[in-house]
Amino acid sequence: MTTIGSEEAYERCYDAFMAIKADKVVNCNIPTDIAVADARELALCALDDRVALMGAGIDADAVDTLADRAGAFSCAAARYEAVLNSDPVTSEKWCSLQSVAYEIQRYLIRYLSFAYRRDRSLYTKVAIIRNGMGPKDMVMDLLALALLAEANPAPLRRIPAFDFEKLKEAKKLHNAMSELLAIASIDPGMLDVTQEVMNRSYTYYRVAADEVKEYGRFVFGGTRRAEHYAQDSIVTNTRKRARLAVVNDHNETEAV
Repeated sequence: MTTIGSEEAYERCYDAFMAIKADKVVNCNIPTDIAVADARELALCALDDRVALMGAGIDADAVDTLADRAGAFSCAAARYEAVLNSDPVTSEKWCSLQSVAYEIQRYLIRYLSFAYRRDRSLYTKVAIIRNGMGPKDMVMDLLALALLAEANPAPLRRIPAFDFEKLKEAKKLHNAMSELLAIASIDPGMLDVTQEVMNRSYTYYRVAADEVKEYGRFVFGGTRRAEHYAQDSIVTNTRKRARLAVVNDHNETEAV
């Protein structure tokens, strides 16, 4: 049985996730410890429920490779964190800002995607920002999203729930995190490389995970077991484990 997070799983999956086309890579835009914990939990549940999932007609490969995929992602995430933590002082400050930054980034992507959904030019700009990779891109995203919203406020004003104060917060976080990157002794090139590999392994994991979750919700619908396969299980588990605010996957435009 695969030890989730093992080097062996990483090596077995490496060629597959590195072969993913760049425009198909999904960024892991949530804190890595939460994403890894969710991946491990789902992999273990899928193994326990293999017979039931197979009975519903799921592709056996999705279940049988999920532990390896989760393990590869966990290992890649650990390598990224090791580079990030190579400068303890900067790392501590970065981590204190990172969760808030992810929350605001996802908040702005969600609302701007919805507000600009009928304007092809603006929606495309949001999509380009959303597809950035690496920690430096995440920092730039905050500024880019804030400036885009400030330059095109009318559609957002039609959404009463949108909080314009988030734009000020995004710019403040951008400034603070940019300063940290500037003074860090971390090798920015290595940080970007390990981040890209982590995102690729996360994408490879998500391909099987999304299918397993879909079948799990069908098989266990109406029971407490279905909670393990919820589409927003990351949100649920985040609240339970870390009480952080996380929203649904940024690839899905939600109704506000």
